[in-house]
Amino acid sequence: MRFFVCSLEGFSLGIPADKTGRVIAAPRSQRALYETENGEAFVSIPALFQKGGLPAPHGIVLKRETAGNGEETSGGGEEGTGGVPGRRVLLVPQIGVDLDIPPGDIKSPPGLIGECLPYFRGVYFTGKDMILLLDPDVLWERVRSVSPRGDSL
Repeated sequence: MRFFVCSLEGFSLGIPADKTGRVIAAPRSQRALYETENGEAFVSIPALFQKGGLPAPHGIVLKRETAGNGEETSGGGEEGTGGVPGRRVLLVPQIGVDLDIPPGDIKSPPGLIGECLPYFRGVYFTGKDMILLLDPDVLWERVRSVSPRGDSL
């Protein structure tokens, strides 16, 4: 599996490429965890980890789920779009590398991380470094259900 990896002061985060529609420049500043604007929704990864001052120059536009016939499913919609989902963007620190990780090398998140942060699908160790692997769908649902107005999780 291929992951886009970015650093968050003390650890690295991997975002699965198969869930990524595209990577864009993110010319917005956001300290809140979740915001909507013009039918688009944004989740700030630095804010998620209480590093709101960390720049997030990249946006990862998440792919839309599709039904078996190739049509996009609604995914619940975003505010102000009449139930039709807008673009979903993860605001992330600079992506340092994209990395192919064999599925067999992905480990379950350690106990407390897995219990407290259910939006991680696993952990990958590169020598002495650890990369937490994000499950963007779980994160998105959690943020939307717990924090619809930008509060912290």
